[in-house]
Amino acid sequence: MYSQENSSPAFFPQWARASVLIVALSLAGKGLGLWRELETARLFGVSTSVDAFIAASTLIFFVARMASSSFLVSVPRLIVGYREQGEQDNLCGNLFRALLLVSAGLTVIAALLLPRLVPVIFAGLGDAGQHLMVRLIGWMLPLVAGWTLIGALGGVLNAQHRYGGYQVALLVANVGVLAVLWLIGRQAGITALAGGWSVGIWVGVGVLALLLRAELPKVWKWNSWRSQWRALRALLGEANGLFIWFVLTQMPIWIDRYFAAQLAPGSLSALGYAQRLFQLPLEMVTAVVMSVWVTRVAEMPADLVARRTFALMAKLAMVTFPVAGVLALLARPIVTLIYARGAFDVRAVAVTTGPFAMYAVGLGFHTLSAVMTRTFQVRGFLRYPILVAVIDIPLTGMLDAWAISRGWEATGIAAVNFFVAAINLGILVACGYLVINKRGLSLLFSTTERHEKYEVRKEFRNG
Repeated sequence: MYSQENSSPAFFPQWARASVLIVALSLAGKGLGLWRELETARLFGVSTSVDAFIAASTLIFFVARMASSSFLVSVPRLIVGYREQGEQDNLCGNLFRALLLVSAGLTVIAALLLPRLVPVIFAGLGDAGQHLMVRLIGWMLPLVAGWTLIGALGGVLNAQHRYGGYQVALLVANVGVLAVLWLIGRQAGITALAGGWSVGIWVGVGVLALLLRAELPKVWKWNSWRSQWRALRALLGEANGLFIWFVLTQMPIWIDRYFAAQLAPGSLSALGYAQRLFQLPLEMVTAVVMSVWVTRVAEMPADLVARRTFALMAKLAMVTFPVAGVLALLARPIVTLIYARGAFDVRAVAVTTGPFAMYAVGLGFHTLSAVMTRTFQVRGFLRYPILVAVIDIPLTGMLDAWAISRGWEATGIAAVNFFVAAINLGILVACGYLVINKRGLSLLFSTTERHEKYEVRKEFRNG
């Protein structure tokens, strides 16, 4: 795991070295994730049981990843704030206790709420599919707390400039899932995959606990109820906007899978296999944005943020758009090479190829949107990503319904995904340029409204 001192003067060499580590760990994790998908495809193929698992994981991963990704971004920002005030020592124990409370609370909420959503959202799976979904949700409930802690503890490591902890934990989690599938996959069926996720995630938590073993004993050092309450409020206050943004951005996924569940059996499976194959190149880039870029942007002077953000986007565009074209053109050979074995037959290849090609076209749009979105978030301007997400939801719903009515099935749903991603990127870039040109650079990327107004007034005074 890469560690660097705050006093190191050169931003880009540090960022590049940490990025190489994050990409390497992400590549290893995604490789194991792909291996996990290969085992799933070999054992279960495109089937109603995989449909039920994807539907159940849509709900349970929604809660887990909402908390995990939000804390991965917000915890470093919280720690940086306390560090500037000289109160970091008082934060650690209170923060860890608050994280345990939040993770337990989210697990209870998921246990009470998610089974009730099954017949509402996934009625198209039928009674047997819904019953299997509820059972799979029960097996995956422990991962809610575990994944929440992985994001939060990974954020603590990032704040210490010890990058890669989050990726290591997910890599270990995939090893755990694979181990469970190999041991009991044939005997336990799709339940082994659900239980394996819970086992793997908690093994990942254990790895992060080892990396933070010097700080974790502070959880036993009690300060006061007032300081504990303050830490809990600060934690939720930093994350609440990210919670809202994540909910809004996940709603299109729910909409996609709602419509896919209405199609022929196996359509939801095919869409899931295509999406996870597409996420292999996508998340290699977004992992760097989440772990390294977010922390650097939080500490970067306001007058440098816009220039470096757009420079990074230009470089990423030169790579991701050509790669997207190649992936789309070679969709069928790629799907055949990766998945075609065991229960994943010729029909499964045929129904997965179209969605994967359409997802691949959107690689560049999704990557650049991730850079803009995380930059806005970490500088405290959540309104722009939230605006995009609010537009995304009805647009996805209308276009999905139209694509299904045209008979395009799962391929149409994936095509809507890349089309909406292009629109989202256009809106984010337009917001950035509009504010820079009309109201001043500092107003776009400052961390507080007071500082924004001060910078604008200073700009006017200087002519």
